[in-house]
Parts: sequence; C-alpha cells; structure tokens
Amino acid sequence: MIRRFISLRACIYVAAIAILLFAMAISSNMARAESGHWAGCFQTWFGLFIGPPECGGPPPGSECYGPCSGLPGFCPADYCWEVFIPDPPACVANAGNSCSSGGNSCGMTGSGTIQCDGACSAATPSDSLCPPPTCTNGSVGPYPACPLPPPSCTNGSPGPYPACPLPIPECTNGSAGPYPACPLPPPTCTNGSVGPYPACPLPLPGCSNGSSGPYPACPLPTCEDLGLVGTYPACVPFDPPTCADFGKVGVYPACTDPIPPTCADSGQLGVWPACYDAPTCADTGQVGVYPACTDPDPGCVADTSCKTNTCVGDSCSDGCGGLVSGTKTDGACTVPADTCTSPTVSIKATPSRVRTGTSATLTVTGSGLNQTCTVTGPGVNRVITPASCLASASFPTPPITKQSVYRVDCIDGATSATVIVNINPIFSPF
Repeated sequence: MIRRFISLRACIYVAAIAILLFAMAISSNMARAESGHWAGCFQTWFGLFIGPPECGGPPPGSECYGPCSGLPGFCPADYCWEVFIPDPPACVANAGNSCSSGGNSCGMTGSGTIQCDGACSAATPSDSLCPPPTCTNGSVGPYPACPLPPPSCTNGSPGPYPACPLPIPECTNGSAGPYPACPLPPPTCTNGSVGPYPACPLPLPGCSNGSSGPYPACPLPTCEDLGLVGTYPACVPFDPPTCADFGKVGVYPACTDPIPPTCADSGQLGVWPACYDAPTCADTGQVGVYPACTDPDPGCVADTSCKTNTCVGDSCSDGCGGLVSGTKTDGACTVPADTCTSPTVSIKATPSRVRTGTSATLTVTGSGLNQTCTVTGPGVNRVITPASCLASASFPTPPITKQSVYRVDCIDGATSATVIVNINPIFSPF
C-alpha cells in the first residue's frame, strides 16, 4: 500500500513540475523586457536542475508547494524561481575586448580584439621577425658554434697562450742584438775596401786582356787548360777517342801497340832510346868523312876565323878538313869562346795529335848552350844558334800523314830531346 502511494505521488510531482515550467515559460515571455528576458529555474527534491546558468541556487521561499503534508520523515521539496537575463549589446567589429594570438617560434604574439563571432582578430607574427639566436655563453659568435676566445696572457705577454713568452728586451747601445750580449758590428773600412777591418785591403786591378788573373801577370788560358785542343782562343773540342788516347796506334777501335821509334829516325845509331851519334873523324882527332879518316896535316894551321872559307849555315870549314861552329858576320865566320855551362834542351809539339794532312808547331828551348842545335824529323832539318847561352825557336812542320818523331841535338854535351806527333783517326759511321 505504501509503495503504491509513493509511485502515485511521484507521478503527480512530475506532472505538476511540467505544468509549472510551462506556466513559468509563458509568464516569462509575457514579462520579457526589450533589454532582456526572464528565464525559469527549477530544482527537484532529488537534485535535478533545469534552467540557464544565470539561475544560480534557489533563493529562500522558492519552494514550489506549501508545507509538506506527506508521510512522517518523507517531505521532499521542489524549488521554482525566475531570473532576468539581459540581452547582450549589439556587436561592433574590432570593438571587443583585446586578445592575443598564439606565439611564433620565438614566442612573439600578435594583438587584436574579440570579434562578434567570438574569434580573436590577432594574427601570429611571422618567424622572419624573430631576431637571430645569440650565444648565451659570452661568445661573440658565430651561432650556434659560439666559440669562446682563447684565454689571454696575464703577464703582459702578447701570447701565444699558454706559453705567454715575454718579449726580449731591445739593445740600448745601437746593436741589432741578440740581447743581452748586444754585440756591436765591427768597424767598416772607409777606403772603399770590403774588408776585413782593420787591414781593409783594396782589390787588385782587374786584367784587361780577358784573363781571369792573377794580376798583374794576367796569364791567358790554353786550350789544354780548358780540356780542348787548338791555339787559344780558337779552341775546339777533342776529337773522338783515338788509339793514341790509350797509348796505342791504329784506327780506333782497332788499336795496336805502337812501333817504338828507332835511332835511325833521328839519323843516329844504337837501339832506341839508347841512341848515339854516328862516329866522326873528329872523335879520334882526325879529319875527313868517317870512316875514311886521316890524320891531320901537321903543317896545316886551322883558320878559325873562316875569312878565306865558306860558312855553311852557322858552321864553317877550318881549312884543315874539320868544321867549327861560329857566327857569320859581314861574310866572316867567327868562333866565340866557350862561356856557357850545364846545357839543356827540350822540344814540344802543339798539338801532339793532328788530323792527317795537317801540321804541328815545334817549339825548341835550351839553356847553357855555346854551340848550335839541329832539329830533324820528317820534312824538318833546321839549325838553331844559341844567343847568350839560350836557344829558342818555333816553326811549323810539313803536313803530317803518319806518326812522326822529331829530335833536337845540340853539340854541347851531346844534349838531345825528342817528341812524337800522333795522327787522329777518322771515324766511319757503323
């Protein structure tokens, strides 16, 4: 019985609430002012709320019914009330409250106003307006490396760190250093000499004949000094190798050992090099032509002045079948007294190797000579008369076509010398 009573009463409550809300809505519409409207608010006894937020909580005395007359201990109360809600003012563009946009990559926001549709007119600033990032470690950049400057020296040194060497003090005595020795340069020569001081020697005058010195002799080089052949300055390179370069004869490379010279080459007797002059009648104190020698006529007095005889070269007949060496003067041949000692003689050929059919120059020098010297060889037979004990002569040979030996023989002390002139071979292409 009790359950039926409660169910019936609940149905009556719900129907009454619906009728009340309808009535409140009609009443609200009738009482609406131009600047707003009334809205009904309802809260049931079991906590259900119906109405706009502006309703708030039920005010005192807003119970929907009179004092509860239900069963003891069960007297639920429903609340009914109205609130006036003013209409919002007419919307004006860009006249709403201020607002901000969202931030860009660097947090910059734009400013604007709330529009009639509730949206904010502010636009997010472009990232291009963001300042470039800066270093936060005290570095002057560039970002993002942000390198820090190296530590600086604290002892006054310009660096580099960490060595921080201090500059070396400068010399105060005018020296260019190094400090602390500060040596002063040695005094310089004032006479134009390049030193060394204090001798200050002046350079010797230079040679004006093209010689490299030393002055004042200024000797000129020879072709042999330059490793060439010829007569300076007309020097030419050596010809290709010859058999003579290897102490042999023949046409290179078919070289053979040379045939040694013979005493007959110089008109002498013996086995070369132990040559000796052929004996003469004078060797035995006789006269005539060896070997047909005869004793001299004891009654014949030699005419050493040669005034009545004919001089042959630098020698003349003594009128007694012999020859004496003398000097021809005004057609007379006189014999000088022996005054020179230690006779020597030499002969040299330049060049010592020649092309076939060309000549060489023979140079004869001697000292300590009283009598004549004779140069013999292929195509050469020349007598050299010494002057003041000295003999000197230079002359060309006839064209040479084979190895040739030239000899000089002096009457004084059987003094002699020889020289050999070789032939340069002619090479044929292989």
